[in-house]
Amino acid sequence: MKTLIYGLFGTTNFGDELFSKVVAGAVNRHPKLSTPYLITTNPKESARNVENAEFITGYPLPKAGFGAWRNTLTAYQKASGLFFGGGGLFNEVFLRAGIPAHGLIVATAKVFNVPYVIHGVELGYVGSATNKWITGWSLRNAYRVLCRNQQSVDRARDVYGVDIELGLDLNHAWLHEQMSKEKPAPAGRPRFVVNLQHSLDTEDQLIDDILGAKRAEGFEIIYVANDPEEAGQFRARFSDAADEVIAPNTVDALTAQWRTGDAFLTERFHFTMAALHADAPTTVIVSSSKVRDLVCKIRQSGAGVKTLREEEGSRAVYELAPSSERRDTVGNWAARSRRQLEGVVDDIATERAAKKGGAGTLLIVFAFSVILIGNYVLDKFSPLNRHLDTSKT
Repeated sequence: MKTLIYGLFGTTNFGDELFSKVVAGAVNRHPKLSTPYLITTNPKESARNVENAEFITGYPLPKAGFGAWRNTLTAYQKASGLFFGGGGLFNEVFLRAGIPAHGLIVATAKVFNVPYVIHGVELGYVGSATNKWITGWSLRNAYRVLCRNQQSVDRARDVYGVDIELGLDLNHAWLHEQMSKEKPAPAGRPRFVVNLQHSLDTEDQLIDDILGAKRAEGFEIIYVANDPEEAGQFRARFSDAADEVIAPNTVDALTAQWRTGDAFLTERFHFTMAALHADAPTTVIVSSSKVRDLVCKIRQSGAGVKTLREEEGSRAVYELAPSSERRDTVGNWAARSRRQLEGVVDDIATERAAKKGGAGTLLIVFAFSVILIGNYVLDKFSPLNRHLDTSKT
């Protein structure tokens, strides 16, 4: 039985590429499911991380061309389910065109009578009334929706009038397994492993102070980047701050480098998750609501969380100490995440019937396409610039 997997894949973002790897792996392990189709913007990039998938690309981007669209629609005809997930799918902070593009993915599934599960979704800021309607329609027509934070449950109910399930980020189980492996034998100084925001939207003096303090404590500073571009940005901004700058080209290699850390500095959601599963001292700069939520959950568990800077006109900074409470909490997250993923894949494999779209859904597909093209043009000539507002991510 064939399955489609859709998310923000092929972009080198650690969390998104990890999502594709974890979901494709779960599908491949299921006895009723065969090699999945993976919709990606960059098959070469995705192939580095996903070992067994049929890569298709293009749809629904206007510039993709009819050949790419035809290949994707053929995959829909063969698929019995769509696994639709990832954090930034319903979020207008960066692009207007993203939401109608994602709406087209699920509307096309409805046309082809393919039930879809939305998993790991995080509902973010959506200002456009049209995009709000598309988001609500996508949620209401899903076979099942699981989100990864309480804010999304509240937003689904209050903004879209939809009740959805609260779950966990499905990557917890994989990260726990990887980060719990035995570390390589120490070779010299302890390692302070760092990753900052992809666009390095951070305060230089704050970073200099943190890295300088760790160097004074005897740490070697290792910066682990998502890609060579980010590595270059770090070198340009903090040329003397790190002993080594590394840009692994796979999720496995990046995680292996992260695992060598004796302590960590991060601003980002999945890197913070990885540090928590490594059970090492972690300095966290709160760059988004999802990172703040992760820190709050650790604090509620009774684990040690020290406030280094309050969130008053600038980003909060916390120090998370290893403890038995923290180990128990993240271990529980990993076990629940594994069960959740297996349950969602089972949903896809049970061949539950979807309500066929008919003429009404074809009109919706046409409308979404028109909106996508209009927003695509707007984004090209009048891009949004709200990414520094951490309350909206």
